[in-house]
Amino acid sequence: MTKANYGLQGWKRGRIYPGFIFATGGKAGAGRVVGLETKGDHLQNPDTDYKRDVLDFLTQNFAWDQAAPAGQLQIAMTGETVECALVLMENMQTRLPALLASHP
Repeated sequence: MTKANYGLQGWKRGRIYPGFIFATGGKAGAGRVVGLETKGDHLQNPDTDYKRDVLDFLTQNFAWDQAAPAGQLQIAMTGETVECALVLMENMQTRLPALLASHP
């Protein structure tokens, strides 16, 4: 499998490549951009914990005014929030609807 050309750099070596990046609907400034990584329940381990910590950190600290475009993916800075999550398969039914909703 070839990795995508986008990745998130945490504090450890190696990038995190979310399985999904999507935008939820909403009026200008009310939508969200979501980076989602999913893992099978059997993959709950220190690496999964690290990835969850990085994604949680990005969700809590992302600010458009500090973002710099990189690579070929360009997203207009129109005020949407950015949320990143790692969801284990056992939590998919409870966590996924909130991530897909237009308003958290």
